[in-house]
Amino acid sequence: ADLQRRIAESNTASASASASTSASTSASTLTPSSNWIPVPSVSIAKGRHKYVLMSALEPSQSNDNELPTHFVTSRTNASYHKDAAEPYVALLQRNGYRDIRIKGGGRIYMCRDKRIVEIFGHSYGFGRADHDLSKSVVEADESYSDYTVTWSNEGY
Repeated sequence: ADLQRRIAESNTASASASASTSASTSASTLTPSSNWIPVPSVSIAKGRHKYVLMSALEPSQSNDNELPTHFVTSRTNASYHKDAAEPYVALLQRNGYRDIRIKGGGRIYMCRDKRIVEIFGHSYGFGRADHDLSKSVVEADESYSDYTVTWSNEGY
């Protein structure tokens, strides 16, 4: 609940700032600040862990017709899915991302030796992620281009 409250507060602040910016600047001329560095879409810890699927708007995007960027992240020793989400939410906020949303969670298994990623299960706190979308996010990341990525709604 605390993580979701902080995200909501951040999104409200971002919306207010965006509204004042768009009043003086058209959406087509928005550009990221010169020190903005894109956050990687995928951060998976080696082994089997809880993961979350998130979405956010990049600093240069307007809320009107832009599609969000999706992120898949897991963390070693995350007791709860919020523990996997919190560091990445903080990273996105520090880098100016807006309208951050946790879309759901599950489990993810990554083995570098076998070059596989398996996505499955659900999160009691955030609900089941769209594992097919999570798979697409992982496959689009060039770091995982030679991995076999699979998903299932089975298991916990």
